[in-house]
Amino acid sequence: MITKPPRSSFSLSFLSSPPPKIRSKSSKSHFLKKLRKWSFHPLIYINLPVGIIALAALLIFLPANISERDTNYTGWASVRRIDFPGALLAAGATICLLLGLTWGGNQMYDWVSPQIIGALVASVVLYASFFVRERFAAEPILPLELFRNRVFTVASLLSLLQMMILLGMALWI
Repeated sequence: MITKPPRSSFSLSFLSSPPPKIRSKSSKSHFLKKLRKWSFHPLIYINLPVGIIALAALLIFLPANISERDTNYTGWASVRRIDFPGALLAAGATICLLLGLTWGGNQMYDWVSPQIIGALVASVVLYASFFVRERFAAEPILPLELFRNRVFTVASLLSLLQMMILLGMALWI
């Protein structure tokens, strides 16, 4: 015998769950079969022209005075001042950190395995290089002077804590 849940919990379960047709096994397998037949070529044919148009629009309409530090540079000179090495260092450090934390434990490797220790050490080295790079960059991605402001520092730490809790809950539940 199926009992009806209270109205408030029914509305929450209705909002948080997909419709019954999507959950059925036959429609799921049908969707997966269709997905396997798709090719990645339409993604390239759609995203590449859109990306080129967006880049052209940025180069044409990007104002010269976008930064408060130095407005003497326009066009390609202002694009060259963007901190691409800092972006690559931050991306590489984040990838190494996520790989080390994801692979660690009993998922793929032990925590003391050379792969995990290497990934985590590479992450620390790349993050240290990122902070050194940001300290001396002409137009840093993350100006370190922002952390002298207590409000910004506390807000950043609270945001980090909030996202850690939310992602942990989403993955655990």
